[in-house]
Amino acid sequence: MYRVLLVDDEDLARESISRCIKWSDLGLSLVGTCKNGKEAILFVTEHEVDIVLTDICMPYLDGMELSKFLYENHKDIKIVILSGFHEFEYAKQAMRYKVVEYLLKPVTAQELRDVLINLTNDLNKNRKEQQEITIMKQEYNKSLTLVKGQVLSDLMLEGNPSEQLKTDLQRLEIHIEDSNLRVVSFMVTSFESDEPKQSALILITIVKIIETTIKDYKDCIVFQGVDNGIYLIFHTSKKRNLEDKLHQILNDIKKNIEAAMSFHIQIGMGGWVHGIHNLTTSFEDAKRALSYRYLDQNIYLWEMDKIKMVDKVAIYDYLENFQTAIKGNDKEGIKKLVEQLQTEFYIGYLDKNRILLYLQRIIMLTRKLLEEADMKNNSQIPKENDILEQISKAPYLEQAMKLLQNYLNEIACQLSIGKESNNEKLVAQAKAYLNKHYSNPNLSLSILCQELLISPSYFSSIYKASTGETFLDTLNQIRLEQAKLLLRNTSLKNYEVALKVGFSDPHYFNIAFKKATKMTPKEFAKRMIEG
Repeated sequence: MYRVLLVDDEDLARESISRCIKWSDLGLSLVGTCKNGKEAILFVTEHEVDIVLTDICMPYLDGMELSKFLYENHKDIKIVILSGFHEFEYAKQAMRYKVVEYLLKPVTAQELRDVLINLTNDLNKNRKEQQEITIMKQEYNKSLTLVKGQVLSDLMLEGNPSEQLKTDLQRLEIHIEDSNLRVVSFMVTSFESDEPKQSALILITIVKIIETTIKDYKDCIVFQGVDNGIYLIFHTSKKRNLEDKLHQILNDIKKNIEAAMSFHIQIGMGGWVHGIHNLTTSFEDAKRALSYRYLDQNIYLWEMDKIKMVDKVAIYDYLENFQTAIKGNDKEGIKKLVEQLQTEFYIGYLDKNRILLYLQRIIMLTRKLLEEADMKNNSQIPKENDILEQISKAPYLEQAMKLLQNYLNEIACQLSIGKESNNEKLVAQAKAYLNKHYSNPNLSLSILCQELLISPSYFSSIYKASTGETFLDTLNQIRLEQAKLLLRNTSLKNYEVALKVGFSDPHYFNIAFKKATKMTPKEFAKRMIEG
């Protein structure tokens, strides 16, 4: 059985989780509960633990600090965080400490059971692999390959190789001390994910495929590093003789691995250096070049000496243009801006962290637009933290930008719906106000807009679009309808009627009345009496 430690400062939470999970049915054993991270560290130091379930907010030492400790000191322990925090920064920290699940409270018993079942399956799989690896390592440790990997790893990591290291190279018959050198780093993933393959069986097989591919080339060495990375060192006395072969060799390696194992291969290549004391520089460049694979998963080779990061993104112009497109519900405009921004990220060789900062600025813009429209709590709109987390987890830039585009389209759509609804409400309020205050001879567009807290020009545009009339058309219609009622039911004089319905000028009243009814007020009143 796998051993589980539960860490939560709330007694009720610990008791509830302890009671609702049938641990033995899942192949688990709850070996302890702790109130905070400080107690948990002491517990895992003294007891064997496979899985830690922990809250974040706790006294003395919180869940993130506990995760950091476990990541640095007990890498085999699987961590599951149960948290009420939706903040993007917490999720980023959790990813940094290799937390396997980040569950937002409240968590149902079924959700927790599903996570524990998946964890148990993974642990079973890992245990089986470890047993197989242990058998293979007994033979592997005897082989020269491991020694070569260790020595070459040390060589790449040490800026100034020791005499012992130089001696080891001589014993391995690796004569590259005064050569021109270039390091290549390989990343092996599935086609669906950018998670690197770490299985020892897979890595050993890939090294064998590369060795077979380069067997006819005497000027390159392949090995598995101590960090489980796969590396190739090109070495030559004359760079020109090898330069033309490099791309063909790497292309052959890629094709052979993908054909044999159906894995996705991406390659980072450092620049040329001279002498083993400079090999660290090429190694670091190769690793850094590989990090740019985020920009385009379809490019398999990233060469550091061809990468020149140029950050010329005019983010304020983009924010202004995005704002215009979103407010106008312009999906085509949003698409073009997203594509243009993606192109700038790509040609400028921006790294992922820099890109995420820019995308975060754009998402923060949507918060402002939603707040202005009083739609911040609209349940139809995805939460900012959720979309940020999805974007940050996207394996490649293209997927991240697609997520952004879909989110901005949804914001634009909801703002458009909200705007139309708000406009209808304003028109209804305006008509109600006019029906109540039509008798005020001083009633004007300015007074109405002050009451509605809206600018006259904006109100005029939405009112005309909604009713097909102007403010004055509607006001006159209301006044004239009231005038007809008074002429029909009272003996008031024409000028008295005019004043009662809001016309300060009886002459203008007569003109407006005749224009609307084809009769003067006097003629209308006479017809009512005769009729």
